[in-house]
Amino acid sequence: MFCIQCGTKIDPAAARYCHGCGHPISPVGGGIAVPPVPARNPFAPSSLEYLKSRLFRAVGIVLMLVALATAAWRAQFLQDAVTADGVVSRDEFGNGTHLGIDFITASGEHRSFSQSAFIVGHYVGERVRVLYRPEGASDACLASFGALWGLPVMVFAMGASFFLLGTEAFVAWWKPRTRQRERNSIGSN
Repeated sequence: MFCIQCGTKIDPAAARYCHGCGHPISPVGGGIAVPPVPARNPFAPSSLEYLKSRLFRAVGIVLMLVALATAAWRAQFLQDAVTADGVVSRDEFGNGTHLGIDFITASGEHRSFSQSAFIVGHYVGERVRVLYRPEGASDACLASFGALWGLPVMVFAMGASFFLLGTEAFVAWWKPRTRQRERNSIGSN
């Protein structure tokens, strides 16, 4: 016979308590020692935790794939892009986070675009480097790390966080079940 608490082998004729952990062993009929039936833990992980873990991992994978696709699009943009000198023509919210930028292409065409997200510290009248696709009027971007890579990095970090939280929830759901299977296999030997 084995202790249900720690798995230590117990001599049923001589023991009232497990000599490994001190867990009580209750005698039942004829002096045979039988471990008490453990009460069901009301705080044990449920299938809801399992579903939560799967949902979080799925959301994390989708976000990481979106981030990788966005990064691939940015890498392709950088291969096709041409640089130009531009000027910040307007600060649409007054805090330097949503800018209007004007520039002149290599062919002499005047273009304007709005830039937001992961740009700070720019002011109206500032000269900036602009990346643009000669054939696409709407494809223009500030030549800065935040403007180019801020979104993919942030979305990937969010996806990784969701995936790790889902994995942690899965481990919390799985661990007690593994222990219970080990106890059941030890008790049946």
